[in-house]
Amino acid sequence: MLRISSVVGVGFATVGLACSGAGDGSPEAVATSEARVTLSASGNGSTSETLTATNVASGEVVATHMATIAAGSATLVDLQLPGGSYAFSVQAYDASHAVRLGSGSVTATLAAASTTDLKLDTSIDASGESAQVRGQASVAPRIVGMQVDLPAQGSLSATTQLDTLAAVHVDAVSSVPGDLSFFWSGFGVKGAVQGSSTIDLSAAAAATQTSGTQVVRVVVQDALGGTAEASATVNLTPGASATGSATAGGGSAGVGASGSASGDVGAGVSAGSSSACLDADAQCGAGCDAALAANPAAVTAHASCETGCVLALASCGL
Repeated sequence: MLRISSVVGVGFATVGLACSGAGDGSPEAVATSEARVTLSASGNGSTSETLTATNVASGEVVATHMATIAAGSATLVDLQLPGGSYAFSVQAYDASHAVRLGSGSVTATLAAASTTDLKLDTSIDASGESAQVRGQASVAPRIVGMQVDLPAQGSLSATTQLDTLAAVHVDAVSSVPGDLSFFWSGFGVKGAVQGSSTIDLSAAAAATQTSGTQVVRVVVQDALGGTAEASATVNLTPGASATGSATAGGGSAGVGASGSASGDVGAGVSAGSSSACLDADAQCGAGCDAALAANPAAVTAHASCETGCVLALASCGL
């Protein structure tokens, strides 16, 4: 499987300004689309590549990026583009960028205010004199909301309430067939864990934390490896009583946590992982694919390797 490495979330697309106005001389805001392009290399040797994004309708080259990629490695290119159809093409050269080895492209329709994952892998043959470029594209999963359930709302069972500050639930959708996977990290989690779409935040764990804002992060992954990310925050203040408020999806409710922790619980979308985290995830995925290429029978190990990559991404930067 070609692994796509990206982290996105609701509302991550940037907003640009159109040339036309609303009739009063002011420009209209135009939602752009995010294209996350993973360039990877496999086979014999390194490749110096030129990536171009071309608007299919106008023929205009709207973005160009150059990168040198070693075999078994990858790099991530993040592009913000207006909605439309684009051809993403790679011209692959030898490491000195003197001899053209091959080329390939993938075409994708980018919807406004959404994220599309693209993968362009350059496979260099044993002679090092030619290469094949394979591409794939898919719409990233989309997080449509997060919900914070609190004991005071009566939405948690009596058993759950005994040691639960809050239960955080994420709703996500994907156009890719297959189940979604959920990876949690941050407050109340040791490292990162794979779980369901809901995680319980322990009141006992809250009591051991210093006051201030605590973050719970979730990474949602589809069957092709595309990801989306969101986070919830817990603002802890020490005290004998536990009072506060929670905001999730525009609503609010009182906090009913036990123990010596209290606070405001808010669900929202994070600004995404840093470029370093995203690039590290791309590198990790390329390493998994290289190991599978060397030993095609190691399918189970490859799946475990990819899971480890997403767990590392979920906890990166926390």
